[in-house]
Amino acid sequence: MRPTFPYCFLLFLLPFSSLFAQEPHPIAPSEIHTRLGSQISKAVETMNQEKKRSGHESTPKDITVFVTDKPVAPAAHAEQEDDRSIVSNLNRLSEGNKRFVSGTPKRKEVAAQRRETVNGQHPYAIVITCSDSRVPPEMIFDESVGQLFVIRLAGNVVDSLALGSVEYAVEHLHAHTLLVLGHESCGAVKAAAEGGHLPPNIAAITRRIEPAVAAAKARSITGPALINECVKENVHEQIRRTMKNSSILFDAMVKGELLVLGGIYDLASGKVRFLTGN
Repeated sequence: MRPTFPYCFLLFLLPFSSLFAQEPHPIAPSEIHTRLGSQISKAVETMNQEKKRSGHESTPKDITVFVTDKPVAPAAHAEQEDDRSIVSNLNRLSEGNKRFVSGTPKRKEVAAQRRETVNGQHPYAIVITCSDSRVPPEMIFDESVGQLFVIRLAGNVVDSLALGSVEYAVEHLHAHTLLVLGHESCGAVKAAAEGGHLPPNIAAITRRIEPAVAAAKARSITGPALINECVKENVHEQIRRTMKNSSILFDAMVKGELLVLGGIYDLASGKVRFLTGN
């Protein structure tokens, strides 16, 4: 696979079969897969075209985007404004993380941006991530005031309050991209994996991570690799929980108005690794 941008962006689409059985929607699963494949394929094709016009690429590169385990070839033109927004969002997150990793952040006119956002906000992406002080989304993606709509809870868990916040950003602020971002050495994930007695409020967090821990342990993984696998599975679990419990977000994804991504942040390098559904 040859990516058209610095880090390989892959759509994070979970296996929704069990979800559909629990939470019926008017669109069949096969139709959802088709629509998502078309959405991302058009986005990739549009990105290729934009890079060629701007001179960044002499010729558009071919790329296969994985929707679950099935490759989808790039489709023809993307003519909807939402498609162009999604393409721009993907590229912006990628380029921002590249600058953060290299230690070359762009100059930010913070005072001007603060004044510009007094009467309203227009964030282009929503990030659900951990409360860990080492994982600041605005820095990781080299952004500033009014550009990311961030929800932070230990273990990047999703509850009704987090979902309500995301729904607001999608419906009222018209953000088109949702990223659930886990990170290495997550304390909340470690606590869930180790088990034992916890204070009630902390236990409320780990209970939401326990399905991910169970999925990782079922693969007979041990040692440090187990926590890494639990972190990855927890990103899957929180996206599954998001789609299961919010018809607003699910429908926006199906319509191609919301791109849902999962990623893991590397504490040492600063890189964000985007996940497939596997």
